Amino acid sequence: MTIIRNFEEKDIGDITDIAKRSLNTDYDPRFYISIHELWPSGFLVAEENGRIVGFIAGVMPQESEARILMMAVKKHFRRRGIGRALMHAFINNCTLIGAKRTYLEVRRSNTAAIKFYRSLGFSTGASYPSYYDDGEDALIMWKTL
Repeated sequence: MTIIRNFEEKDIGDITDIAKRSLNTDYDPRFYISIHELWPSGFLVAEENGRIVGFIAGVMPQESEARILMMAVKKHFRRRGIGRALMHAFINNCTLIGAKRTYLEVRRSNTAAIKFYRSLGFSTGASYPSYYDDGEDALIMWKTL
């Protein structure tokens, strides 16, 4: 059974590992702590049998909107509804504090993620040219809450 709960500092090693393997990012662990400090309710983890298998992290750059900074699920746990559960919990937290919409950036080439976000009601907006370190463009996707 998957449990969605708030991030705790003890989760940092698992979060760093999941991000490194799933998102090809190698952020300093303090980066995740700073995200958590900005909006604790916007940083959630998915846990199965006591193991962290995924996470979502976002911030509230404006009072009425939330920005999803990253979401990842361990490869062997994908396609089990964990990402959907994380996203629903995140959106619920957004709604509880009065956010009117949420948005995220996704690699233009990540068709599986784009399809997933669309299935959750996200729409494609503008794009950021050369957004990622490797020069790939990002699509901005929005969801009205």
